[in-house]
Amino acid sequence: MLNALLDLVEGLIRQRMALTDFFFRNIVVVAEKAELFLLDVQRFDHSFRRAHGKSYPQFWSNMILFCTTDELRQAKKRLMLLLSEGTFAKIEERAQSFIHREKKRQLDEREFAKYLSAGDELHR
Repeated sequence: MLNALLDLVEGLIRQRMALTDFFFRNIVVVAEKAELFLLDVQRFDHSFRRAHGKSYPQFWSNMILFCTTDELRQAKKRLMLLLSEGTFAKIEERAQSFIHREKKRQLDEREFAKYLSAGDELHR
């Protein structure tokens, strides 16, 4: 599945696509077919600046949060074929600004799930 994800990202980089909300939560995975589909793409454009300043760092922040060290190494190796070392370093640095927000979002979602689960228990 990692290769399918990287294929998707490479395609976006080649086209210089900037997505407003490029996090894993906006990627639908059809595991049986190893297919990926993007959600929440009503706002996108061909902005090199926005892609490198926001879209790709958002994606990389989720890679950092959810992937193993080996997966990160493999992903970086593939993406470095499309991006210069300096550009990738800036993306990695900018990704750090999204990690705290993504961790908080995960905690909020878990708390909400617990709340819903507790409500289900009361109604049984």
